Parts: sequence; C-alpha cells; structure tokens
Amino acid sequence: MKIAYMGGSSIAAMLAVACLAPAAAQAQTSAPSAEVPTSLDEIVVTARSREEKLLDAPVAVTAITATSIERANLTRATDFIALVPNITIADAQDSGNVSINIRGVGQIRNGETPVAISIDGVLLSSPLQFKQEFFDIQQIEVLRGPQGALYGRNAIAGAINITTKRPTNDFSGNLRVGYGNGDAFTASAAVSGALIDDVLLVRAGISRSQSDGLIRNSFLNKKVDYFEDTTARLRLDWTPTDTVSVDFRGFYSTRKGGAAYFARPLLQASGRPFLDPVPNVDVANDVVAPESNNLGFDDRQLIDFSLKVDVDTAIGTLTSTTAYSNVQHLVAFDGYDYSNNRQCYLFGYGSVSDGLVNCTNPRTFGLGPSGNPNGADVQFPAGYNTTFQDNDIKNWSQEVRLTSPGDQPLRYIAGAYFLWRDRSLVTGTNEDLGFGIIPVLDFDPLTPNQTRRYFAENNKDFAYALFGQINYDVTETVELSLSGRFDSDRRRQTDPRVAPFRVDGFGLPITGPAKREATFKKFQPKGTIRWKPSDQTQVYATAAQGFRSGGFNSPGTEVDPFTGAPISASVYKKEVATSYEVGAKASLLDNMLTLSGAAFITRAKDLQAFNFNGSVNAQIVTNIDRVDITGVELEWTLRPVTSFKVFGSVGFTDAEIKKYAANPAAIGNQVPYTTKLTISSGVEYVAPLSDDYNGVFRADWQRRGKTYFHEGGTFVGVPVRDPINFVSGRIALEHRKGWSIAIWGKNLLNERYYEEVVAPDYNYQGRPRTYGVELAAKF
Repeated sequence: MKIAYMGGSSIAAMLAVACLAPAAAQAQTSAPSAEVPTSLDEIVVTARSREEKLLDAPVAVTAITATSIERANLTRATDFIALVPNITIADAQDSGNVSINIRGVGQIRNGETPVAISIDGVLLSSPLQFKQEFFDIQQIEVLRGPQGALYGRNAIAGAINITTKRPTNDFSGNLRVGYGNGDAFTASAAVSGALIDDVLLVRAGISRSQSDGLIRNSFLNKKVDYFEDTTARLRLDWTPTDTVSVDFRGFYSTRKGGAAYFARPLLQASGRPFLDPVPNVDVANDVVAPESNNLGFDDRQLIDFSLKVDVDTAIGTLTSTTAYSNVQHLVAFDGYDYSNNRQCYLFGYGSVSDGLVNCTNPRTFGLGPSGNPNGADVQFPAGYNTTFQDNDIKNWSQEVRLTSPGDQPLRYIAGAYFLWRDRSLVTGTNEDLGFGIIPVLDFDPLTPNQTRRYFAENNKDFAYALFGQINYDVTETVELSLSGRFDSDRRRQTDPRVAPFRVDGFGLPITGPAKREATFKKFQPKGTIRWKPSDQTQVYATAAQGFRSGGFNSPGTEVDPFTGAPISASVYKKEVATSYEVGAKASLLDNMLTLSGAAFITRAKDLQAFNFNGSVNAQIVTNIDRVDITGVELEWTLRPVTSFKVFGSVGFTDAEIKKYAANPAAIGNQVPYTTKLTISSGVEYVAPLSDDYNGVFRADWQRRGKTYFHEGGTFVGVPVRDPINFVSGRIALEHRKGWSIAIWGKNLLNERYYEEVVAPDYNYQGRPRTYGVELAAKF
C-alpha cells in the first residue's frame, strides 16, 4: 500500500525502468479447456476515437472486457467503477442521480457530469441517462484526465465509453435469469443474426430486474429501496456496398422504485433540528435508518435513437452520427426535513422564530414576511410537507467527422458537433395531510394537496464544437499527438411562473428578470508525446485542458431574504482544468505481468461545487476559485499461468482548495466528494474440471479511503466518512456448450455506510449485502 504515497517522480521512474526491462521466464500453460485471459496487447480500445491496442494508447484508461463483466457480475455503473483507480461514484437520491468523482473533480447535482459518457459512440447529453442496468455489453473503457479535445465540453475529468455487442452474421444469442435476496429477480435475453447474409444484420435484447428492497424505514416499517426496471435494445447493421455501412440503434428503458430515503442522524438523535451537534453523533459514520412518514418514489423513462453512417473515401472514413433522446423523470418524496409527522417544528419568518409545534395541526397560521396571514405566508410544521421534481429533457445531436486511415505516418481526425436541448423542470412543495404524496401542482385551498411553493424553469440550449487531432510518427518509436476543440454552449432559461407564484423558497417575491441567457466558450487543447522503446512498453507525457459549462442557479437564491447577505451568483461560471500527466505501460515476462501507471498535476479554476443552503431553502452551485490536485495511480495484472490471474489497482488523489472567496473557511480543505485513497484487488481462477466443465472462481476487494463530503464552514465542519471495504465474489460452473450456473455476492462483509452526506446531515444509505444465484446460456 505504500506505493500510493510515493511521489509522482518515483512512480514514473519505477515504470520507466520496468518498460526497459527485458522479458524473462515464459508463462506456464494450463489444460486446453481453460480460457486464456486477454492481455494488454490483445485488448483493443477506442480511447482516442480510433481503434488501437490498449498497450499502445498513451492515456490512462482501464478496459473491462465482456469476460470480466460476466465473471465479476458487473450489472451497474457502481460495479465497474469500483475496479478503476481514482474514481468513485455515489449512487444517491433516485434512479437518475449519481455523483461521479474522477481525480478530485466531481459532479454537481442538477448540473453536468465531469465526464463524457458515450454508448456505442453516441454521447449521452444528460446525467440522468447513465444509471442503467447493464446487459449484453462487449466492453467498458474508463479514461481519466481531461478529454475535452476529442470528447468536448464536460469531459473535464475523463470519459466513459460503453460498447454493446455487435450483430453477428450467424444466429447467436444469450439468456440469463437470476434470483437474490430482497426477493430480487433478474432476466435478460439477446439474439443476433442476419436478415440478409453479410448485408443486413440485427441484434435485439431485453432485460427485466426487480427487487422488494433491503433498507427499511423504521417509522413505517417498510422497505424503501424497491425497484423494477425494464430495458430493451435494438441494433441494425446495414452494409449496402463495400464502402458504405449504416448502423441504427434504438433504446428504451423504464424504471420505477423507491427514492430519496434520506436519514437524519443529528435530528433523530436530538429530536430537534438546528442545534449544536449532538454529543457522540458522527454525522458521516453513525448509520441510522430513514424514518420519514412518506415513502419516496420515482419514475424514469429513457428513449434513445441514433443513426450512424460510415463512408470510406480516398482520404479517410467520413462518419455522420445523428441522435435523439428523451428523458422523463419524476421523483417525489417526503419533504424537508425528511422526518416523520411525530417530529414537528415551525418554519419561521422574520420575527417568528423556529420552534416545536403541535403535530396534530399541520396548518399553523401566522404573520409571514409580507404581513399576510394567508396564501404564501402560511406557517407550517416541517413534518407536514412533500416534495416532487418533474424533469423532461429532449436532445438532438449531430456529429460529422473525417478519420484518416490508420496505417500511415500522419493520421488525423477532424469534425464538427451540434447539440440542441430543451429541458423543463418543476420542483414543488405540497402539503402533507395524510393522503400520501401527490406529485402535481395544486393551488386550490380546498383540496388536501395544496402547493405551498414551487420553482419552475424552461431551458433551451444550443451547443456546437469544431475539433481535430493529428498524430505523427516522428520516428519509429516516437509519436507526437496534437488535438484541440472549440466549444460554444449557449443557454437560455425562462421562469414561466407569474405573480403571485413567482417567489423564492420563503415566499418572498422575486424581482429579477424572468429570462436569462449566457454563453460559455472555450478552446480545449491537448498535446501528447509517446515513446515506445519496444512493442511491449511505452512512456508518455500529456498536457491538456478541459472545461465544464456554467449555468444558472434558481431565481431567488442570490441573497439571504432577511439579511441581504450574498448567497450565490445567479449565473455560476464555467470550470476550467489544466492538467499535466506522465505515464507508462508495460507487458513483461512474456505477458505474465502487465503494468500501467500515471502521475498527474491539475489546477482547476472556478471548480463547480454543490451545496444545499438553508437560508434560501434551495440547492445551489458555487464556484471554488482555485483547486490544486496531485495524484498517482497504478494498475497491474499478474498471470503466473493462463488459468489464474491476480490483479489490482491503487490510486491517490489530493484535491486541496487554495482560494475560495465565497467560503474562506474552506481554504486548505479537500474538494467535496473527494476520496483520497482507492485500492482494489482481485483474483480469478479457471479450473478445468473435465473435458466439458470449468469451475470459475472470482473474488474482488475494494477499499475507499476517507471521503470528504463537504467543503467546510458549517456547524458540523467537514463530514468525513471513514474508510470502507467491500468484498464481492462469484463461483460458477461453466459447460463448454455455453451454459453456466453461478452463485454471487456483493458487499459480503455487509458494510454499513452512507453513499452521500449533504451537510449538515441529509444522508443517503448505501446498499447492504446482496447475494443470489444465476443461470445463463449462450447459443
């Protein structure tokens, strides 16, 4: 483990020596029936938008093959990210929201991801599309470091490329069914074949997953993390001529389940909010059950279509990719303060102070800020409200690129990208009179579901980009790569509310403009030099810059309504990160040992950070003026024989806040959601049992070091989650004709932890131990 704390120069020097080391000692071989594992020089990636061997790609990238996906039982994004150094993901709130952090640069809620995510070469334009049940996947690539020169805006920290299995000319397919604790059921199937031999190929797949849940609400005595998911995928490959190919893809997914089951360790320990921290309560580590009086739920629907056309010409391949997507997402849950209706206190305004009230009277009238005892100024106990968010996003994108042949000394890529996006968002707070959560706006005072407050916004965005990359073989062993991309992202937002409903979170009238517009532009350069002293080794150095678009905070969140103190900017700035990286890759000892490592330094300007601010009762985004990030990472695989491998990774990131005008108390602290140390290790053994059967054993261990959930400056300080450990495993019996039976388990130590902590103590519990059995067949 000491390797994680070595200086970047030490890591680079060690890998450089390894790259120059001669090969030695041939690997042993096992019985012919055991599968030979893939090595770095056999795996092909598209990290630089061109197919090349993983060993040859001068970028920090982890490739997870179809075999590893199956044997490690990787079915969700949280599963495969656990295998990658210096990247974490918080699976929190609902079926759409996740928080990804790569090398200290994290995601903001209601904003953009810090990573470009593509499925079969089509960029996802909303973070709500990423959280899916994965099936029929060929390969996953995770790139670390700014990738904006090729992938565009928001690839400030990296990129994730997911490739599904291609249609085949011969009829083939797979079937998988499983059952697990929590009354969980999974089933998936895919078939592939030719409608017209060698001309028109098709692949179709469908999956179904459901669970009754494992986490229990202690007040209602009901499980909160139930879900059901149905996903379908269709792909058609048409090759009308030798120089033209057409790829059509369709995707549909619907998911319903529990959501927003926040727990309040401080509130539940004290019985009252906003007191000094209760003695002996560790906000980030004392795990308590949620106890709200309403079960949260959400409903998400994804529809994607894309059409890719490739035309081979004398100067390269001309590619056109047209894509459409629609995301509809409704989430509804027990409102702030996420308690039950046995713990009530009054939201006070002006001279009316907060205090405990009689829970039997959900409507407590009193003078509000305007002196009006009715309407928006009605006082109410916190336990008697519900919240919902209704999100509808439509995206059209078009990309055109020209890719030169790969077998020439000078290689190039040039292209243009366009995106049109319409997004509407409604966030409402309604009364809770014991009728459950009714997620609609209702302004009739005679109904039991009157809307108390609501925010609304309509967004029309247009973005375009021009990009290019040149790779030149300076000598037989040295390659120089230069790339750049200019992005322009215009955002227009309209507040459709009218008086008297155009108010802030405390009912005060908003006087600012109902329409806002801003454009965020940036040229993102990248330069890489690679030295390959042999076919099995390389050393590279990269300088790159990436950016993430800015955006708008909700109207009425700019200042404290009572003191006039500034809270947030109406427009938060674009984020820019400049990174320098050195790395090396090597396949040694006749492919018995493979190594890949990197050391990096990044300076982020105006880094975007998420906060919940009680002064304005809203989620906001602020800009941290300057953050300095340093880190190292190392991945390895050892194969003493072809049927056995040991693998692992270690990553260390220090992301220190250096300048922060909005919160000087946070200077010197870590960027929110940073996990300094990530370690993973695993073992896989394929045991030939007979001519027909193999036994496959796989075990994985992951350790996430201390995680810093907030920048600081609150009355709870910086909530820091202690290191957590996860152990997972799978044992399978595989038959040579393609069928298998397996048992599996995840979080086998049943680690209890919070996925997310939003200061002061709005916490989201992680998944406990899961296990099950699975039957699969390939034909």
